[in-house]
Amino acid sequence: RCQVIPFHDLNDLNGILSDTPSIDLACISNAKESVLPIFNKIKPYMKQTSVLIVGGIHRDKEMVETWRRIQEDPQTGITFDLYGEGIVFWNSHYAKQHYIVNF
Repeated sequence: RCQVIPFHDLNDLNGILSDTPSIDLACISNAKESVLPIFNKIKPYMKQTSVLIVGGIHRDKEMVETWRRIQEDPQTGITFDLYGEGIVFWNSHYAKQHYIVNF
């Protein structure tokens, strides 16, 4: 079962997460707030098979730094930089690896 649950700020996210045991797929795109607090808020709900998509990873210096911190987080595994978006596979059983995909 797939359910899309939009939220507008961290307060909305707090209410959503209180009813969510885990997250299989999360997409952070066009966030009004900084992406890092959202990332840190959903981290405890991600499991070994979870995937995170982050939009606008090269939008500005702040997002480039945020993407770097997400990549370096000990809970994240393989990441793909698609330039416009980033994909994070949560499975930390694999060697941490970062791929840059050129289209």
